[in-house]
Amino acid sequence: GNRHFTDLMTYLGSMIIPRARLNTLSSAPEGRLPYLQRVNQEHESIFVAIRNQDAEAARAAMRTHLSNSKERLRESQAQRLGHTMTDYATGPISA
Repeated sequence: GNRHFTDLMTYLGSMIIPRARLNTLSSAPEGRLPYLQRVNQEHESIFVAIRNQDAEAARAAMRTHLSNSKERLRESQAQRLGHTMTDYATGPISA
């Protein structure tokens, strides 16, 4: 493999891959396996599409993964602040 790429990913790791900062993993051990299974399935879909040289499917799988990742991060941040996603759906939260 490319040692420089590996070194770069090790260095950037948690800055570009927010999984290490998500409350989903640290605050609810029972939620860890389902979370990891969902993320793994998303990665598998991306991998299969690339392996099959299906650019459209790879693009769609990547968009789905990024959208889901954004939602997971948003939920984690809301949990950290003590809110639920339904708080956001009903309007602004007053301080």
